[in-house]
Amino acid sequence: MDYSFVFAGKTYYIITKDNNTFYMDESENILDSTSAIELEKRMFNYFTHTNPNPQELDNAIQSNPYLTTQKEVFRQFLKYIEYYVPLSKREEFYEKIKTLKYEISTKIENEFSHSNMVGFYTFENNTITINEEAIKKANQVSFSYGNAIYLTILFHELTHFASSSYDKDNDELFNGFNHFKGQKTIRLNNGLTEGVTEFITFLRFLAESGCDAELVEQATLRFLGNGYVFNSLLVAQLCIITSPNIVYGTYFQNLGIIPLCKKLSEIDHDFNNALKLFAMIETDFYNRSEERFTKASDLLGLIQIQMINYFKMAIKNDIMNNKSEEEIRQRIDFFEKKLISKAVLKFKNIDINDYPEIVKSIETFQELKDSISKYYQGYNQNMTL
Repeated sequence: MDYSFVFAGKTYYIITKDNNTFYMDESENILDSTSAIELEKRMFNYFTHTNPNPQELDNAIQSNPYLTTQKEVFRQFLKYIEYYVPLSKREEFYEKIKTLKYEISTKIENEFSHSNMVGFYTFENNTITINEEAIKKANQVSFSYGNAIYLTILFHELTHFASSSYDKDNDELFNGFNHFKGQKTIRLNNGLTEGVTEFITFLRFLAESGCDAELVEQATLRFLGNGYVFNSLLVAQLCIITSPNIVYGTYFQNLGIIPLCKKLSEIDHDFNNALKLFAMIETDFYNRSEERFTKASDLLGLIQIQMINYFKMAIKNDIMNNKSEEEIRQRIDFFEKKLISKAVLKFKNIDINDYPEIVKSIETFQELKDSISKYYQGYNQNMTL
């Protein structure tokens, strides 16, 4: 069994063999193609068709003895995140809220203390810790409950909280795309996990929150300046190539990368290419986390090139499926805005000339745009996208 998950009270297993993916129910019966498609459809569209019960959320927050301050902020944030939590995990979500702890610290004494983290969620004791001194050092701002730096950090950690599941009896932890059992790592992709977490945070403050202009500007600067901006942009690209439902569904249901690989394999039939993509994302994240992101590696550019290649094939499929020119150009425009661009690197004080693969990725995307323009200008007789 490669991965298992619970949906609508039943356990299912995802099995990969010879680059093919199969679903098995709890009685070890392989689902036929129709049943598997229906299962996927229900799984990955859950949050757009489920209306949470606000009373359950309010009761959970009110019964929490630890959230004595900032309770309204927690309510508003958790209300937003609640829509992403699958029905199969809603009960666990509410129960976790009842015992969620929150603390402000000026010194974090744990295995993460060396990294000067501004905040983190501890799964074993269900605690969010915000490091006041780290916030001041990393963002050059005074700590304040009302500023965007504090709010985005808190929202980021609450998203980790909502996408995590910890089984104390079996010492088994699921966190986004990661899975640990005791001291053993079952699967790991911190790059993808942090990317989705920060991307959802970014959406909250810059697209869907209704915050005032000053707060949005603060959040924008925080987003561009933090260590997860590259992974967030890659996740945004992945959402445009596949769909947000697929990306969010796998993240919140802790399904690992296999469903994403399967979806990408519908575009490029080589399953291994998808596996390599996510391996590169994790390696790049690890290198930069450990300050090993050197000119020689330039892995980030290689990742973006592969993303663009997937996108190019997806656009070709759109044309073959008679999508309108307006739809295709809009999709291209969305993707371009999520590129790791010269402007993003400049903000990060990175000289783009030191990373030729990133330069090449931007040129590759421009070639795609030029090809599409020529296609719709009537040069499509003998053109290959």
